[in-house]
Amino acid sequence: MESYTHSSADDNLSNELMLKKVIRKEFSEDNFEVLKEFEGSFRKVYLVKINDSLFIVKFIREKLLLKKNNWNKDNVYNEICVLKYLERLNIPSTRLISYDMNQSLGFNYIISTYVDGDNINLDSPGIQSLIIETMSLLHKKKINGFGEIIYSNNKKLDFLKDFLQSRLNYFNKKLKFEIFSGIEPHGKFNSWEDFLQSKLNDSYRVLNNYKVLNSKNLLENDVLNEIDRLWGCIKKDMFIKKGVFLHGDFHLKNCLFQKNKFSGFVDLKSCIIGDPIWDYARFFYHTKLFFLPDYIPLTNQNLRKFYFYVVFFYLRRIINMSHKGEPENIIVLIKKRLIQAIEQLNEIINQGK
Repeated sequence: MESYTHSSADDNLSNELMLKKVIRKEFSEDNFEVLKEFEGSFRKVYLVKINDSLFIVKFIREKLLLKKNNWNKDNVYNEICVLKYLERLNIPSTRLISYDMNQSLGFNYIISTYVDGDNINLDSPGIQSLIIETMSLLHKKKINGFGEIIYSNNKKLDFLKDFLQSRLNYFNKKLKFEIFSGIEPHGKFNSWEDFLQSKLNDSYRVLNNYKVLNSKNLLENDVLNEIDRLWGCIKKDMFIKKGVFLHGDFHLKNCLFQKNKFSGFVDLKSCIIGDPIWDYARFFYHTKLFFLPDYIPLTNQNLRKFYFYVVFFYLRRIINMSHKGEPENIIVLIKKRLIQAIEQLNEIINQGK
């Protein structure tokens, strides 16, 4: 399950009333038990028990859907598309039960199933084999396009279709309609390189805004110039004909097991279509455990991509930490790790010359 830091919030509707309205609408029940409550910058999340079944209820705050907050808006839409598609592929994960992005109750929400299981740790027997077997469930599916997952190029139309879908299901609980189930998802970018360039541009824009607002650089210019130079050196390596389904933020807390048997993926809001090396680089970023599966050859080109992704992850983490007001000493530590990753990437590039 996703983790959130607890914080206070000012809402027009009380949390209890919002939960009651949603559960009454979606489950025709008035009795439920809140087992856990989490709160973050953009979501309020509850683990609830209804008739001996567990569900995750997420409330999406209005500021998340503002036009000026496009990255976070895409994040929510992406999660909905991912949950729909993983169920069609029969890949174990939290399942989408229902959602409303039209504020028919006065707010937006997503309901999904709760995946039961335990996290494995780096000392678990056969950890590499378990991770490769788990990730291959996603990576075996090739999909058109790259980046965030969409069903069409018109989000408003998609949400209108889903609203009509939910109305049909609401009035006929016994007969579930699936009008749009045959539509294949695709990535919103034409190439993997375009997706990466877009994310780098977003990062540079955020860093520039930080400089304007705080009259100082979050990262030194020479570090940013070096990242840009490295991107120029290796972006030609980023060409791939077709992307695969990626978790996007894969680490040990985002896959659950029961008795060493995989029970499901969680925290799927970062899923994208792209290079499978991305997921293994993300795992390395979280755990410092390096390995690649047999379907990813250990070539200099793939190593260049691997460590560039790690550089990018540290860049994004520094930006996110500044938003959250992390202590300066922690930010300094992550900057050191960013510079170490840049040095390692330079070494790999020089070895390939």
